[in-house]
Amino acid sequence: MKILKHMTITLLAICLLWGGVACGEFKDALDPNRQNEISTDTAAENETSDAPSDEAFTVTLKLNGQPYAPKSEQPIQAQWTDGFSFHTAAFDENGVAALEGLDGDYQVTLSAVPAGLAYNPNVHTADNVNRHIVIDLYEITKTRGKGDDLYRCISLSDPGVYQVTLNSADHVVLYEFIPRQNGQYSVESWVDVTANDINPLLDVYTGTTAWKQFAYVQDDGGAVSHYTKNFKYEVKVADENIGNAFTFGVKCDTKNGKYPVTVTFVVQFNGGFSWDRTKATLMLPEEDLRHAPYPPDDGTPYQFVGAEVNRDGRNVFDGDMYAINPEDGFYHLIDEATGQPTGPILFAKISQPCRFFDDAFTTIEYHGNKALTLSNGTENYKLFIEGWGAMMSTGQSMGMGYFCAADCPCWVDKICPGACTEGCENCTEQCTPCPEEAIGKPGYASYCNADGCYPVTAELKDFLQKYSISQLLFRDGQGFVETHETIKVFATEDDQWLFACGYYKPIN
Repeated sequence: MKILKHMTITLLAICLLWGGVACGEFKDALDPNRQNEISTDTAAENETSDAPSDEAFTVTLKLNGQPYAPKSEQPIQAQWTDGFSFHTAAFDENGVAALEGLDGDYQVTLSAVPAGLAYNPNVHTADNVNRHIVIDLYEITKTRGKGDDLYRCISLSDPGVYQVTLNSADHVVLYEFIPRQNGQYSVESWVDVTANDINPLLDVYTGTTAWKQFAYVQDDGGAVSHYTKNFKYEVKVADENIGNAFTFGVKCDTKNGKYPVTVTFVVQFNGGFSWDRTKATLMLPEEDLRHAPYPPDDGTPYQFVGAEVNRDGRNVFDGDMYAINPEDGFYHLIDEATGQPTGPILFAKISQPCRFFDDAFTTIEYHGNKALTLSNGTENYKLFIEGWGAMMSTGQSMGMGYFCAADCPCWVDKICPGACTEGCENCTEQCTPCPEEAIGKPGYASYCNADGCYPVTAELKDFLQKYSISQLLFRDGQGFVETHETIKVFATEDDQWLFACGYYKPIN
C-alpha cells in the first residue's frame, strides 16, 4: 500500500479568512514530516521505557504537546490497515495504544475523535522500522452564523481547524477570510481516505467583500482514495492583496447518500496555524438565558451552601454528585434514592463574589487584568459574563460595535471610534470588531437572581473549568482554593469547576 504523504498545509487565507480580526493562535503546525520525526523519537523512547515489547506497534495521542488519554465514556481505538487486513487496539490511561504481531506497512487512524477535537487522518503511517506513531489532536475553532448567504458568510478570523455539518448534497456553507499578512495560505479538507465514504468539495469565489463571483469547484489536491478526494486550495498573497476578502463554500457528496455528515478542514498560513499576534475570540452565551430561579416562597427558610462534601474530615468537590437535568438544561444534585438529577439546582456565583474571592466575575477585570481571557489567551469571556449592556455602562466597550484594547491609541474617553484617525495607525491591530450578534446581547450577569447566582449550564461549567485552570486554583494541594485561609477544598482535575458553585438548602 502506498504511504500517503502529507502536503504542507499552507493556509488559504484567501479562501478562508474573510472577515474577522479577532484571532486565536494555534501553536502547533501540522506537518507530516514532523509527524514522522516525532514517531522516530517516540520509538526510541518507548524502546527504552515501558513499551509492551520491542516488537509492538504503538500509537500515542497528544494535545497541545502533552499526552492525551481519552475519557472512559469516549472509547477510542487506534486502527492499523494495510489495505487488506484491519487491526485495532484500545488506548490506555496514558493515551497509548499498543498491538503485537503486526508486520508490514500500515495506514494509522482512529476509530473516533473526542468531542471538540480533530486530527489529520491521512498522514500517519507505520512499518517495521517506524513502529511508534504520535497522533496530534487539535481543538476545533468555533464559528458563528449559518453561512447560507454569499454576503453574510461565516467569518474565519484565524488559521486553525474547523468543522462543518452538511445536511445534503446541495447544502453549501459559505466562509470568508481576510488575510492580514503576505504569504501562502491554504485550505484543505481532512476526510479519512481509509473510510472512503465522503467526498468533500470546495466552491471557490473571486471578487471582494462587496462583489463576489463563483469561479470553480476545487475537488482534489489533498489525500485521495477511490472515492474520497480531499480538496486543497492554495493562494499566495502579495502585499497589495492584504485585506482583500476571499470566499469559499464547503459541500460534499456521500457514497451511500446519507446525511448529515461532518467535514473537517484546516486553514493554514505558511504551513502552520500561527499568527505573529494572538487575539482572543469573543465568547458569547449560546444558551437561551432566562431569569434565574430563586428558592420557592413557601415559608421555608433557605441557605446557600457550597457544592463540596466532607469525606473523612476533608472537603472535596465531586462532580459525580451533579448532572444536567434535560428538562431545564441545568445541573442538579443527583437524588441518592433514584440516581437522577432531580435534586436542588446547582448555581454559580456570577455577579457577586464566591467564597474564595473578593471580586465577582463581573468586576474581576476592573483591576486592569485579563482574568476572563482564557484557554492560553484565545478566548475572551468578558461578553459571555457581562454582556453588551454591562460593558457599555462601564465604558469597556463602546462606539461602533468595537471592543477596545486598553492601549489602543484611538481610546478617547474610553470610546473606540471604529475608524482610524490621525495617529491611530495601530487601531485595527488593537480594536476587535464585536460580532454583530453580540451587539445589545446580555450576558449571564443580566439574568442572575438577587444573590448574584445563575444555574450552571454546560457552557457555564466549561467557563468555570477553564477559569480555574488559568488561575491555578487547584494544583496538587497547593492551589489557591486548596490552601484558602477560611475554607480549604480539594478537587480532582475534572471537578475543579465547582469552586464557584452551590445550591439552596432548606434550614432545618
